[in-house]
Amino acid sequence: MRRLTAPVLVLVGLAAGCGGPRMMEEPVEVSGTVARADGQPVSGVQLVLRPKGEGHPAGGPVAADGSFTVKAVPGEFMFYFQPIEDPKADRSAAQSKFRALPKEYQDVSVDHTASLSAGGGNRIQLK
Repeated sequence: MRRLTAPVLVLVGLAAGCGGPRMMEEPVEVSGTVARADGQPVSGVQLVLRPKGEGHPAGGPVAADGSFTVKAVPGEFMFYFQPIEDPKADRSAAQSKFRALPKEYQDVSVDHTASLSAGGGNRIQLK
């Protein structure tokens, strides 16, 4: 019986998180605005955020005034845009707004970085 005590304690410790990988932070509300190089708001597209390190992707629509709100773990993100897929919306209008963006922001393989913090006040400025 004594021989099993040490291995069992090690397994219990690992299952409880002792010595295991660090737990990821919980996503929080992150909001801000997206603007074109000329300062005009980006709107009518889906903002997609992929963490530079560990974490889950996040994303959401960009409103007419360029504002966005997503649930994400604050940090460094690669970002790009997609057309909004809404079955109730005019598909050609959504595609038109998407195509109006510079092509480099439509491409998932181009690395544009944004640093986002919890709460509001974040700004993503296109170049």
